[in-house]
Amino acid sequence: MKYTFCIFLASVVLVPAIAHRGVAQTTATLTTTGDWDVAGNWSNNDVPDSPTESALIGQTNGAGSAATLNLGADRTIGNLGVGNQISGNNGFSGALTINGASNSLTVNDLNLFTGAISGTGNLVVDGNASLLAGSTLVGSGTATFNGTLTLNQGGLTIDANTREIFTNGTTNWNADSTMSLGDNWNNGGNFIKAGGGDFLVNSVVAGATFVNTGTVQVNGGSLGFENYSGGGSIQLNSDATISFGTTTSVEIAGGQGLAGNGSVGADVSLASGAFVGPGNSVGTLTIDGDFAMVANSEFRLELGGDNSFDILNVNGLATGNGNLMVSFIDGYSFESATKDFTFLNASDGSTLAFDTLTFADDNYSGTVAQTGGAYTLSVTAVPEPSSAALLALSGLGCAFIRRRRAAIR
Repeated sequence: MKYTFCIFLASVVLVPAIAHRGVAQTTATLTTTGDWDVAGNWSNNDVPDSPTESALIGQTNGAGSAATLNLGADRTIGNLGVGNQISGNNGFSGALTINGASNSLTVNDLNLFTGAISGTGNLVVDGNASLLAGSTLVGSGTATFNGTLTLNQGGLTIDANTREIFTNGTTNWNADSTMSLGDNWNNGGNFIKAGGGDFLVNSVVAGATFVNTGTVQVNGGSLGFENYSGGGSIQLNSDATISFGTTTSVEIAGGQGLAGNGSVGADVSLASGAFVGPGNSVGTLTIDGDFAMVANSEFRLELGGDNSFDILNVNGLATGNGNLMVSFIDGYSFESATKDFTFLNASDGSTLAFDTLTFADDNYSGTVAQTGGAYTLSVTAVPEPSSAALLALSGLGCAFIRRRRAAIR
């Protein structure tokens, strides 16, 4: 199923009080099709034009409604609801055209229930927004979501003459579907694909790209992109898979990471300051391609038991150099022994070298050995001083103190 880009809120009834807590709210319903700025077109004969005023478009008695808002300057209102299910009135439709290429309509929460928003003006949602199948968000302006955006049903289609999307909060994509982009989707927040199902982000216009500078989190199933760029983090859970279509290699930027359980369908490289961390606790991460590290990038390895530890499988060549950081989790520890953990396997061989080996727990030390494309960490417990040694050290300390006192006299 495809969707037309839209936004639907978790609640079916718009709650104006959310817009500015502690400030009295009023809600106006558009009663006809016409100009937003005509007071007589609204149920309370008052144009919604301030943060304390919310607007409903499409909730009329017996017919739909549509408004045209011509922005000569930026405008901020409370909440906005557009569409035919704001109060369960399934026969009503709603539409809003925002004009004013250099100006923005800013709202707190947005409900878009099989309604339509278009035009040349920009839309900014500072609160929460949600999507129901059948709604459209098109036009030549931008749409910026600073709060939580929930995509619950259907697919998202953004046609050629469309809005570039910016998401700075959390996006929850819960529907098993296809999202089609006609312009870039810029993710600076946390883009979460729900567990199970195969989701696809394709491009209906050449070059339309999902740009990730935040985090893409895949909670099971698969997520595919036709065009992908950006060095943001990727988190895989529940043996999820992620693929990148025309993008054959992905670089993780400094301060970002690739982590979790699952598989990545591309070559992966780490920039300086980036990390790879297989597992969510312990687990296995597979790269279906080559893997490269550079100086000051980090491999984060967790040990949770003799047979429970992180593994990175590379179905290609491993190259470069970086740092290895080892942590013990889940209460795992051992004494007076050396244990081996094969944590990296590169099927096409490896020239990867680790510049440093660091343990989060200083009760352990270790070495890394390479055999072909396999890397094994040998960990040795650092023995604590024996009781006899402690007593001897104590005696030496007492003797030193006595000599020092004698010298002082």
